[in-house]
Amino acid sequence: MIKENYINKFRKKIKENGLKKSKQREEVVNIFIEQENHIDAESLYEKIKKKHPKIGHTTVYRTLKLLCDLEMAISHSFFNNMAFFEPIIDNATHHDHFICTNCKEIQEFENEEIEKLQTQVAKENGFKMTRHILNIYGVCKKCLKK
Repeated sequence: MIKENYINKFRKKIKENGLKKSKQREEVVNIFIEQENHIDAESLYEKIKKKHPKIGHTTVYRTLKLLCDLEMAISHSFFNNMAFFEPIIDNATHHDHFICTNCKEIQEFENEEIEKLQTQVAKENGFKMTRHILNIYGVCKKCLKK
């Protein structure tokens, strides 16, 4: 259901913005929305070319950029300015990230206390927060056990 809604929203935004509808673009979006974790453009391309060898790097990169421009995806720069993408799903709760500097695993987490504290600190400083990103770098459980 999430995938279908996401694709429909993509089609609607393409039409609203007077952009060209393309089967290749839609295939990129289909495979992107199936990912369970954040993904970089090259890894997404590798997955896509297995099913659709005629879709090139440029189409993947441009489609990811388009999704960000349409506010349907967000780009994160976790390691050495390498962009990782995740879809923005309607009604999804806000989350933050634990990033393992050893194995590069990215874990999402939610914490209401942190959210309240950030809002409070912003208010105390006369700052109207519109969005935020919290990334915590360290070593994950699996790597600590090694």
